[in-house]
Amino acid sequence: MRKKAEVLIRAYESKNRNGLHRVDVEMAAETHRKYLIKRGADVDSADMQFAVRIAATGGTNMIVEWLLGGMKMEKQELVRHIKHTLPIDILKFLQNDTDMTF
Repeated sequence: MRKKAEVLIRAYESKNRNGLHRVDVEMAAETHRKYLIKRGADVDSADMQFAVRIAATGGTNMIVEWLLGGMKMEKQELVRHIKHTLPIDILKFLQNDTDMTF
């Protein structure tokens, strides 16, 4: 994890990070969609599409902030905080899921 974090920190500290951020958000959104489909969610509904976008964007932003801030919070605590902020449309598919990692 440390080596991956170092690469991401350098990339996000660069002046040209918008492309990386966009790719990270898209990858997070796709990961959310695949996970939710496996759980039986209708990822094509307008509400779910919006929820996935909010979760992917907000989660990515918080992870980047955590990385650039020196990763002072334990990873599992960050995951718990992110999970607590997920839209209800997504959260209801995670109620019994303890393996939410990045």
